[in-house]
Amino acid sequence: MSVSREERVAMTHDELLRAVWLLDEWSDRRDWIRVTDRLPEEKIHPMTQDYYCYPCTFKSGSFRDVRYYKFGSGHWWNGGAIMDQYVVAWIDLTEPYMIEIDIEKLDYKCPVCDNDEIKPGQNYCQICGGRIERKEEQCNGA
Repeated sequence: MSVSREERVAMTHDELLRAVWLLDEWSDRRDWIRVTDRLPEEKIHPMTQDYYCYPCTFKSGSFRDVRYYKFGSGHWWNGGAIMDQYVVAWIDLTEPYMIEIDIEKLDYKCPVCDNDEIKPGQNYCQICGGRIERKEEQCNGA
């Protein structure tokens, strides 16, 4: 839920305290790591051949925001600019979502003759010789 600036100004003291409490709860669940406690492991992304990008808490004076910066060579980067003085916390990367498929429960069927006695790992229909398309191969990472 987004609250406009005008709505925040009109909030009562109790409403503001509740909002701060909810933000604290949310940030605790997000597992923010202070840069004074630990920095990310320096890694190169295999696809982009660049540093990994992390969600960071940006702080300048009293202004805070969530931004995404790369970490490498011991520094936080935004393009070619070093952002170390502004990054106060970061979130470690999680594993990307992968579809979980129980191969034993899949129903394989020949697209040519509708033979439904196809076994996992079988590439061709034993009746007509038609090629079996594997749905788990088509869905991986989608």
